[in-house]
Amino acid sequence: MMNNGQMRDAFFHQALKGDKSWIWYFLSAIAIIVAYGIGQIPILVLAAMKQASGELSQQELKSFSETADFSLLGISSTTGLFLVILGFITALGALYLLNKYLHKRSFQSLITSFEQVRWGRIWFAFGFWMLMTALIEVVMYLMHPDSYTFNFQLSRFVPLLAVTLIFIPFQTSFEEIVMRGYAMQGIGLWARYRLVPILITAVFFGLLHIFNPEIQEFGMGIMLTYYISVGVFLAVITVMDEGLELALGIHAATNIYGAAFVTFTGSALQTDAPVRASEINAPLMLGFFIFSALVFLAISSRKYGWESLAKVFGRIQFPETEPESAIANIE
Repeated sequence: MMNNGQMRDAFFHQALKGDKSWIWYFLSAIAIIVAYGIGQIPILVLAAMKQASGELSQQELKSFSETADFSLLGISSTTGLFLVILGFITALGALYLLNKYLHKRSFQSLITSFEQVRWGRIWFAFGFWMLMTALIEVVMYLMHPDSYTFNFQLSRFVPLLAVTLIFIPFQTSFEEIVMRGYAMQGIGLWARYRLVPILITAVFFGLLHIFNPEIQEFGMGIMLTYYISVGVFLAVITVMDEGLELALGIHAATNIYGAAFVTFTGSALQTDAPVRASEINAPLMLGFFIFSALVFLAISSRKYGWESLAKVFGRIQFPETEPESAIANIE
């Protein structure tokens, strides 16, 4: 099998398969948003019913929208987490159908440029990132032990772990496939340089999180910097590895860890995790993330034989049968 250097831009080449008309990208974006909204109907109906019955005041509804405290709706945080994830499941289903019937491409082409999804890479990234996150958590605990509280209850932890392991991968996979797969490949059709789709999708990824409670808790500047940095990192490893597998593993590890094991005040994932941090040093968190990302890049580069990271600044090389900028060939 060819290595990544020999398959340069093969991941971007996937966008050349099937119908690449710009109108399908436009309509798909609208349809995905609608599908996500459909998935949120159960939680909206529940909130409306609680308000209509007088069990939920207008002030409590506002508080719920800001804190995602599902006890205000009379349900457990684990049930609430599942209801939130439903929107991502319906959106992922919509993306699958749109890609199949509008673009007439295989869904796998959004994930990898290889013949099969490289599951070994997903598991490697998942395990590595989970371990790094746990080690950093230990360091932060040793620095600020008073910020942590422990409340392990087996009856709550088991269903929480089941929901996170089964359903959170749908949420994280949707975000990766739609941002670092569908959108980045589509932008690559007209972008002359790889850095363009990397940066555009990273900024958009950051803006998608602008309504997260972390923004209000820690400030827009530092949290947008964090989310955009995450977006750049995940896009870079996708371009370097010619596939989404590593990004899929890292994103799943991040959200599963934050939902099932350690949560914090102000987190978008308010769960019955056995450990809760009452205070988070956002700049330090950003610093630890950058450190972890650099370590991961160094190890993965050696492990998978990547070429120089200078690749991300170069021009996208489409097949000779395609014009220099593939936008000329978009119908």
